Amino acid sequence: MSSSSFKSLIKRQSNVWKYATVASLSAGSTMYLMRKHNAHQNGLFAEEFPGEKNATEADDSAKLTAQKEWWRGEEHAPKTVSGEWDKNWIDASKYKGTRYIILVRHGQYMNESAKDEKIKCLTHTGEKQAFYTGEYLGRLVGVEADESKDDDAFVVPISSPKNLKIISSDMLRARQTAGIVTKALSHGAFGQLSFDIDPDLHEGFPCVPSPPNKRWLDNITEEERKKDPVRIERAFKRYFTPKVTEGNEVIVLVNHGNVIRSLVCKALQVPEEAWLRFSVANGSVTILQIRPNGFVSVKCIGDFGSIPNAHTTFRNVSGAL
Repeated sequence: MSSSSFKSLIKRQSNVWKYATVASLSAGSTMYLMRKHNAHQNGLFAEEFPGEKNATEADDSAKLTAQKEWWRGEEHAPKTVSGEWDKNWIDASKYKGTRYIILVRHGQYMNESAKDEKIKCLTHTGEKQAFYTGEYLGRLVGVEADESKDDDAFVVPISSPKNLKIISSDMLRARQTAGIVTKALSHGAFGQLSFDIDPDLHEGFPCVPSPPNKRWLDNITEEERKKDPVRIERAFKRYFTPKVTEGNEVIVLVNHGNVIRSLVCKALQVPEEAWLRFSVANGSVTILQIRPNGFVSVKCIGDFGSIPNAHTTFRNVSGAL
């Protein structure tokens, strides 16, 4: 095939994909609007808003505003977020190195509906998830004397095991997960590792999600409403900064789904109310890179590819096994 014929073929293929994409998006938008119209007509929003089957967009907006005011109060009013990156969120002159934050959600646990946190322990599946995740982290992070060496040996090279820290929430399921992950990493150049506890990584409710979810609001207390946002913000400020000295540093935070999603929103400077729009599986890995200039890049969110399908879960077990 001649060069001109090949270019003509590529152009035709490009146009086909372009038109197919436009048609797909148009069809998707049309189907969405139809489903939304039918949902209002058939009262499918009744579960979220009992007694108001034909709620309008204005009504929904008013409810969300009221829920936000109830949840946060004036002291926790949501910040105005634009599409522009706030480059002054930190004082970049204080930092010289890059920090990688690896957020690990705990493994599946049992007795989710129980009030006693002491019996909310990992299931056998949850233990396996933690083990697979620990092995996965061992393949992601490695000791490399020359961190700038581009040999693709490790996704995140660190010059010393001292630049790897593992920190867990104080909740039992997170501590059990952190213990298994730490043991899986404690070999070779890493040697014997340990992990620390930080109560600020405790599970909680960041804010009223948008769109609102009645199930969450029905299961929170006044104390949680006031303290959880402050505590999660405190954890964010503690860990989400670049490294003070030169080189790479890895901090593994073993915690919970709500907190992970909230921290990701904060780090990317997107509205925190979006935290419930995505999910992270049990034992999944979320990686963020924070460079010396303060720029934040997400490498992956909720990655559970290292966990076999038979042991992949998103939900916990309400009772005992």
